[in-house]
Amino acid sequence: MKRFHVAALVFAVLALAATASAQSSTSQFVVGGETAKKIHDFGTINLATAERIAEKCEDLARKEGVAVSIYILDDEGNHVYMHRMDGQGYLNIVTAEMKARTALLTRAPSKARMNQVLQNPDSELQQIQIGFFPNSGGLPIIVNDQLIGAIGVGGSAPRV
Repeated sequence: MKRFHVAALVFAVLALAATASAQSSTSQFVVGGETAKKIHDFGTINLATAERIAEKCEDLARKEGVAVSIYILDDEGNHVYMHRMDGQGYLNIVTAEMKARTALLTRAPSKARMNQVLQNPDSELQQIQIGFFPNSGGLPIIVNDQLIGAIGVGGSAPRV
């Protein structure tokens, strides 16, 4: 079964990547100038990019008739953007963050951890104990081979 939020994530991140591939640098997607100098980081996702990705996810959710929670972290795990559609509760928001954090820490889709648990159900507790959330819905955000953040989307039921 496919999950809606994975499709939304892939769509949003691919839209970002397509835009990035038309350019030679990541500069429009990351913090720059004096702000970057202040934090000594020229590779972290900027707010405008996070908002655009979340907007694409929400647009797709509305088309599918579902509500989702969206959490975007920077390359160090700091909160950049969080959005919940009406009807989303505490667990939807928290698990969206957990999915983003899993994708960030592993530099891979959180679904990879879910697949490991499906192959070896006894590993689920260990995954959780080391800080991973083995569930689909988290993706690293990579532009021009540079990880600039991660996104987690949750709150929708499985889609066929």
